[in-house]
Amino acid sequence: MSSQDITTEKKDKTVKMNFKLILISFIFLFNANINVIDVFPDIIGYLILFFALVRLSDLNEDIADAYKFFRYMLIVEAAKILSILWVFGLSQRDEQNTGTLLIAFVFSVLDVIILFNAFNKLFSGLISLGYKHPNTSVLAGKKANGRSYTEKMRSFTLFFIVFRAAMSVLPEFSNLASYGYDESSRTINLYEYIGLMRGMSFVLVTVVGVVWLVKIIRYFFRINKDTEFCSSLSNAYACEILPKKSLFIRRNLAAVFFLFVAASVFMIDFRVEYFNLIPDFVGALLFTLGFFISVKNVTLKKAWVRIIPVIYVLTSVLAYVSELTFFDKYYYGAIYRNAEAYKAYCVMCAFSVLNILVFAFTSVLLICCLRNVIINHTGFVYGTDAQKDSERIAAYHRESQRKLIFLTVTSVIMIAADIFYTFFAVKYGFAGAISVLASILFFVSVLKVTQDISEDIETKYMLD
Repeated sequence: MSSQDITTEKKDKTVKMNFKLILISFIFLFNANINVIDVFPDIIGYLILFFALVRLSDLNEDIADAYKFFRYMLIVEAAKILSILWVFGLSQRDEQNTGTLLIAFVFSVLDVIILFNAFNKLFSGLISLGYKHPNTSVLAGKKANGRSYTEKMRSFTLFFIVFRAAMSVLPEFSNLASYGYDESSRTINLYEYIGLMRGMSFVLVTVVGVVWLVKIIRYFFRINKDTEFCSSLSNAYACEILPKKSLFIRRNLAAVFFLFVAASVFMIDFRVEYFNLIPDFVGALLFTLGFFISVKNVTLKKAWVRIIPVIYVLTSVLAYVSELTFFDKYYYGAIYRNAEAYKAYCVMCAFSVLNILVFAFTSVLLICCLRNVIINHTGFVYGTDAQKDSERIAAYHRESQRKLIFLTVTSVIMIAADIFYTFFAVKYGFAGAISVLASILFFVSVLKVTQDISEDIETKYMLD
């Protein structure tokens, strides 16, 4: 087959640019926030953008930068959820009010900084692609010394980002007026009207947000209907990007590592009155997704890679439900006086031990998966002597596999800590603290090992 035939074959491949997915993501981003409480979770919108912008980011550096900023927003949104748990865990009302003001202000500033850059880069990238590829949508409406529809949409979007963040935090500043209130001075305590101010803020942002949503849906709908533009982008992607096989290997493994790290975060126990507010089955689901995605570039037995994580999800759900059932009706002291409580306690312990056992197998699978990645996807650029290069790479792989020792040790510590908590939390109150510290150590080890391996992967494929 000639090079011309290969080029023609690549052009015939239709690669969708996912403008519809981008459009759908904004449905989750138009709504107002009450301090940091999001009625329509933004994290879903950013997660959709995380997948929708992948191909466009390969074609333009500005959109690649926007993709990174939207990825940061996933972390910010996850931190918001955890911060809400922290605020509601505060016992005093004054502490809750101050905590709400603090996190609302911090996250509003982060939203403005990150999203301002993200959307600015996104629209700049689209304008750049509009000049490079024929279109009737991206640069539409541009007159002499005027602005295109894309530039107008960018300006309105940046205004909405700032307006939305400001209106979510402004009502919370009334908390500052609640201190030093003297009834004899007849000073109005603004915090008494916090509900009204939050309601007004919510209505104003919702009105502006609906207008923004309608405009941006129309904008991306118009781009999606621009067949000339989409076809040109598709051909460019097929010819310029698809031949880069190493790009997709690195991207696949990066997604796998991201899911492994995210899963280890959700393995951290955050207990309030013995209830784990961050269920382990969420981490189990993320581990499962990571293993499923890794199948494409990992040469382990697919049956084990798929079966063990699924079993771990099931056992973690059973362990969580049994724990909820026990603490909903009883407390630890009841197991010495009530036969039904003792029976429920035994059931809870049984499911907990079963879950720990399956987690041990999952940890082994995780270590095997990372070892396989080291062997197949790390190394360095080959020289001219095949035998010496083979020996050097083998030595390099042996050295790299030592990084897994840290993960192995922390996995064992976490398993031991969970077993200790299961059987001795009833006697020793510090058992929960040990479990938390062990899970944090496990998270640190997963983060460190995946980062080190990622650097090694980049070394191998840096010239591709």
